[in-house]
Amino acid sequence: ALVGKVAWNSTERIGPMTLTDKMPLGRMLAIFAGTFVAGNVALAVLTYFLPDLPLPSSTGMILAMAAALAAGQGVAARLGRKLRTGEKAVFAAYATILNLVFAVAVFWVLLAYVGLPFTAQNVVMVMTGETMPKADIGPFLPWIIGIGAAVSFLVTFFFVGLGVSSQLKALERKAAKGK
Repeated sequence: ALVGKVAWNSTERIGPMTLTDKMPLGRMLAIFAGTFVAGNVALAVLTYFLPDLPLPSSTGMILAMAAALAAGQGVAARLGRKLRTGEKAVFAAYATILNLVFAVAVFWVLLAYVGLPFTAQNVVMVMTGETMPKADIGPFLPWIIGIGAAVSFLVTFFFVGLGVSSQLKALERKAAKGK
């Protein structure tokens, strides 16, 4: 490793740490979860005060993208290097699990609030907004969740890397200016 020299285009870094530095997974997940929950709280407040505001169905994925970017930027500032593919995959897997746990918790709280049990049929009712869905999608729910988890994994994997890259480029520009 190059100590004291800028080598952003590789996995080397500046500073006293070496390439064997471990990725701070706990810190990254905390940044991800904090950003994701804060975004959802802001979204809940927005929909409370503007209930007729149309929101895209991909709002949750957009929040996951922003949270992954924030986590990537946070780790880049600490490590000063790009994440390896395996590190991004581990983070994306844990972040996807956090997304699923958060979704289950939200559905469970919503259903408990209105006095309904947490069942697949009631989850489908909340997802579709209909009391009786036109088609029984209950048997397809595992597929829907699985595909959603795979998309979440890929999006998180890509955006955590994008967050790291953008932060390292910003640090490089700052170092070039002599600040």
